[in-house]
Amino acid sequence: MNEDTTITKALPLGRIFRFLLGTFFITEVWPVYQNVSIEGAVIRAGWAVGLLILYIFLHIIISKFTPRIYRITGSILAFVPIVA
Repeated sequence: MNEDTTITKALPLGRIFRFLLGTFFITEVWPVYQNVSIEGAVIRAGWAVGLLILYIFLHIIISKFTPRIYRITGSILAFVPIVA
């Protein structure tokens, strides 16, 4: 079996875990955001858009300039902005 095909397929357990994790975060974060002012919501939306742009930029850089990147290096590049 080719390594590339196993990486791109998400297993059912991974999908279930991501769905449950997303549901957990939505239910935990939603009550907090009900009490946030408009200014606070705009700031948080700005951070979310900024992270989205950063990840799009990282995706373009990784896919165009380093077509064969190791999984560990890709994971580090993906999680460094969140940790920072």
